[in-house]
Amino acid sequence: MSENLTKAQKRVYDYIVKFYKREGFYPSTREIALGLGFVSTNTVASHIAAIERRGWIERIPNKSRGFKLYKRDQSGNKKFYIPRKITPKDSSGLPKRQRQLFEFIVGYMQKTGVAPSYSEAAVAMGVCSSGYISVMCNSLIKKGFLKRDSRARTLVIVNKKKNVSIQ
Repeated sequence: MSENLTKAQKRVYDYIVKFYKREGFYPSTREIALGLGFVSTNTVASHIAAIERRGWIERIPNKSRGFKLYKRDQSGNKKFYIPRKITPKDSSGLPKRQRQLFEFIVGYMQKTGVAPSYSEAAVAMGVCSSGYISVMCNSLIKKGFLKRDSRARTLVIVNKKKNVSIQ
């Protein structure tokens, strides 16, 4: 956070934050371009690169819509920032492995702001197949703990009040 953002960069950063608060997942470069009236997604990409160089965001490699956002706390220190609080449904009634998976997904989201991949969840759960994780996620969808969001090609944690995305 060594430098302040230009007006255009601030608009892009603010759009990313507002989009996440509204939708529960980060916008694509195309959605940012459409939302802010830019003609080219290259313009958005260059603004995002500049914002990243200045330390306000960090792109997460190999994660679709993968950002880490930062802002300054009251003492001026850089602080990781998730624009939306995750308050998931109570998972105590789930079978043990499903509860463990759901709690892992929620914890991962709270720490990183993005969702784990099926393979990351498989490693954390100590299973050798991401297909097993996929089946368990489908079961969590049927039980109302997760839902699919086709626009972001992601799963969404069903909150008590709102939805929060996982990828």
